[in-house]
Amino acid sequence: MVVGVNTTNFLLKKGHKMQTQTKTLIKGFKFRIYPTEAQKELLNNTFGCCRYVYNRLLAEAKAEYEAYKESCKTPGDTEHKRPSVSGYDLVKKLTLIKSQEETSWLNNVSSVALQQSAIHLGNAFKNFFKGKGYPKFKKKRGY
Repeated sequence: MVVGVNTTNFLLKKGHKMQTQTKTLIKGFKFRIYPTEAQKELLNNTFGCCRYVYNRLLAEAKAEYEAYKESCKTPGDTEHKRPSVSGYDLVKKLTLIKSQEETSWLNNVSSVALQQSAIHLGNAFKNFFKGKGYPKFKKKRGY
């Protein structure tokens, strides 16, 4: 949690000239929470739904990419639509997932948390394209 931002000027001596550099300091606090049983249940449901959304969108993106690779191997096929894995395209897919009858239980938790999971997956793919590791499926412990 960002509470306040302090700006401090420092004078640096470079050759014979003095330069001013601005440094930003961010202050944060940690709080211990003591949720009630109902709040614990809601938090656990929210975390589980976020993990489900992340893993399902990752599985769908992986399947779309495999289908894309197979269609590129077909010699006569000239139209290839590359699958989109940006965070906001994944949020659009999330609305389709939530509208299905078998996943209507996703409507019991905050949509903001689910959307943020989709955006996190988009950022994971962005990092993958920059040369970092492929996004991994999330487990119950550690997410």
